Amino acid sequence: MTTLPVEPLRAGVHHLARACAGLAGLCFFAIFLINAVQIAMRTFFGGGFLWVTDLSQLLFVWMVMLGVVVAYHQRGHIVVDFVVARFQGRSELALATAVRAIELVLFASLVYAGIQVTLVRTGIAYIQLGLPTSWAFAAVPTAGTLLLLAALVLPLRFEREAARDDVEPPEGDQE
Repeated sequence: MTTLPVEPLRAGVHHLARACAGLAGLCFFAIFLINAVQIAMRTFFGGGFLWVTDLSQLLFVWMVMLGVVVAYHQRGHIVVDFVVARFQGRSELALATAVRAIELVLFASLVYAGIQVTLVRTGIAYIQLGLPTSWAFAAVPTAGTLLLLAALVLPLRFEREAARDDVEPPEGDQE
């Protein structure tokens, strides 16, 4: 039986998380910039652009969902590990595996439900942008897919300092 090489997959997930962080940062910068321009336009010229709200909403959804992927990868999300932390050895492994299984189900549901909502929203356009609102909702199944990938290849989370070493960036990829 052949096993998959896990380390290259983990390195790939690390690079995807960094790309998500960069894209989320670009979304934040764009939201800041267009709203700053909007404030200046209203202050100095008495009016602004009508499409700013639509574009801000679109970018905000992508920023948040990409940020979720980064937080999961960096273990920056909220964790309640008081049950798993009380165990050691096989019991801890079993509980951590159960938690991972629940995560996988949750992420798969994001993909499935996100696709369903995105398909429905294809026919509904942003009023000022004219773009389908599905462009924003597509962030949900996209993030769900990236979260699924990360959950499949990242090590189980025991949430102890000794276990944190296994999600460090690959050699030569330090920031």
